[in-house]
Amino acid sequence: MNSKNKKIKLLRDLSKKNLLIYKIYYFSFFFAQGAYLSLYTSYLRNVAKITPSLIGTILSISPLISILFQPIWALINEKFNLDKKVVIFSVLMVNIVTILILLSYEISVIIVFLSIYTLILMLNTIYGIFVCSIGPIHDSLTVLYTKKYGFKYGDVRIWGSIGYAIAAFITGKLVDVYGYNIIIIFCTIFYLISIISFIKMKQIRAPKINKNIDKESNLLSIFKNKTFVVFLIFSALSLGVLSATGSYLFLYIQEKGGTEDVIGLSTSLLVGLEILFMMIVLKFNTRFSDFSLLITAIILQVPVLIIFIFCNNLNVLIFALLLRGASQGMYVPVLVNFISSLLPTRQISSGLTLYSALSIGLTGFTTLIVGGFLIETFSYSTFFIIMLVLVVISLIFGFILSKVKKQIIVQL
Repeated sequence: MNSKNKKIKLLRDLSKKNLLIYKIYYFSFFFAQGAYLSLYTSYLRNVAKITPSLIGTILSISPLISILFQPIWALINEKFNLDKKVVIFSVLMVNIVTILILLSYEISVIIVFLSIYTLILMLNTIYGIFVCSIGPIHDSLTVLYTKKYGFKYGDVRIWGSIGYAIAAFITGKLVDVYGYNIIIIFCTIFYLISIISFIKMKQIRAPKINKNIDKESNLLSIFKNKTFVVFLIFSALSLGVLSATGSYLFLYIQEKGGTEDVIGLSTSLLVGLEILFMMIVLKFNTRFSDFSLLITAIILQVPVLIIFIFCNNLNVLIFALLLRGASQGMYVPVLVNFISSLLPTRQISSGLTLYSALSIGLTGFTTLIVGGFLIETFSYSTFFIIMLVLVVISLIFGFILSKVKKQIIVQL
């Protein structure tokens, strides 16, 4: 083997080793998220004794905060290249606030003038400020790295789902025995591992922005991209609505007799099926376009909402969650790649930020606030019917998006 081939092999081995660090980061970060988020609504309902409408208000804070703060985080990151420092500090703060939220009942007993609802609302606001900075940065860095070295983004992202599924299953079992404080231990350990692995990552940055194209690269200029604007509307009515609806699906299962153990098991089964479909998509996605997989995944969520509208049987509801897991497994590996295909490299990070802030954040905020009101005033069925209508409308924008994208390809 000549020196040139040895050098190529060495670079390939180093890139694979670094890819492993990315996978460890995703596994540990989402393990901590899964340990906390999979039982968060259960904690609010069973320990804090908060009503569905007030739970909706609490859950809506993070999406609202992301609308306001994600563009700020993006501008700070683009101007000063602080991606590593932002993620490390934000993960640390997320862990601290998570601990305080899970101790909010004890804290509210000591601070008698502050109700547990007000305390959790305040802490959730702080949580939202920091957690919204993390996703767009680690996703954009992963996309850039995997593109440069010929890997697939989905091969890395799937380890986040694996971590989430394992955490949900273990936590659901242990909370019944040891209480919610067991989540604090899991979050502290795995957020620490994620920080260490992120520090060790070799990162690929987006190309430096030339002053001549600076005006074309900021957040507002992305709205000149008509295809991306249509995508934002489409994803808001589909992915944004469906993402926010998830919290109420699990609350409904609790209303029908689901315990923490059942919730944890349901979450792990959901994410387990998500992982299975992610693996299938990663293996065969060359046969289908990213967009066709995205549309199919959204259509698959329609029967899920129909089941939750008409069915009260706990086992059938859990089966519907499995369909939701299959749907998520189809779009998670391709979503970031599809967004990246709509934008030039220098705008990928900003595009992911806008998608997260508007399609997920703004829609999530509205859905959660309105959802809590509809459930308390009318019923869960009323809420799920309205969500179903919005998802069906999103498919119309999906059709428009496919037409616009084809026109651009023809022009090229």
